[in-house]
Amino acid sequence: MQETRILSRINKQKLLSPASASPKHTKFRADVFTILSAFCLVFFVFARYNHTLQRTLGGAAAPIPEKEVCSMRNWFSRHPVSFMAFYLLFYLSAFHWLEVHIAVPDVLVHCHLDDLIPFCKYAIVPYFAWFLWIPFTLFYLLWKAPRADFWRLCLPLFAGMTIALACYVILPTGLDLRPYRVYGSDLFARAVRMLYATDTPLNVCPSIHVFNSVTLMMAYYRSHIFEEPRRRWMRPAADVLCFSIVCSTMLLKQHSCIDVVLGALLALVLDALFNRAAERSEQPQIWHA
Repeated sequence: MQETRILSRINKQKLLSPASASPKHTKFRADVFTILSAFCLVFFVFARYNHTLQRTLGGAAAPIPEKEVCSMRNWFSRHPVSFMAFYLLFYLSAFHWLEVHIAVPDVLVHCHLDDLIPFCKYAIVPYFAWFLWIPFTLFYLLWKAPRADFWRLCLPLFAGMTIALACYVILPTGLDLRPYRVYGSDLFARAVRMLYATDTPLNVCPSIHVFNSVTLMMAYYRSHIFEEPRRRWMRPAADVLCFSIVCSTMLLKQHSCIDVVLGALLALVLDALFNRAAERSEQPQIWHA
């Protein structure tokens, strides 16, 4: 029995050693980094030739003839649903490739506080609610709020998710916090086992669950439509949902406390940057089209 444990530890150390990373993994990381760089390049070109977004980012706003106003800006403003679908396709493709091809983390994220947080299978409820909260909030702002409120949430949300993907490529991270086995035949235990079977404990820092939740919560306080009496309840509801989702990532052992802190910090930094950019510009047209 003791020899089996020793061999298991040796195999685990070999698995997590940098030497075990194959050239195929290294090539894939370069390919994904190229894809992310290309996406950023497209955004930069759009910012360079789009008069409105250039002013939003704080660049020089040289006069541009009306005929040369970038058609991409008009496409974004007229088809926000298509824009979200385009990014969703990009994000899911990139994340799937990361899950499949980066099988060996360079860093196992862990802190002492992780060991003090118990596992709770019931946390699967708010964890899965995250998948519904994102589209609900985006489409609610798109249909009920001024278009500026929608773009003010959409742009930093997608920017932060792209930054998180880049972090996973540059420094692959993983976890070793999950319980050895989830016991029970109830709905919650089966849902957790399904989650563990489909979602590997890799690409965890910063936490996209936490980043998106904090970004969504701030959007409810930024938009004035939630000041109306019939919608005022949605702000405290967003607080509760955000807090529940953040806690669920740790209670399910999906993320370390370090992932949570860095995910929330990324949301706050991007929110401050977009606030500063919005103050420099005069109501960008892409947010009001």
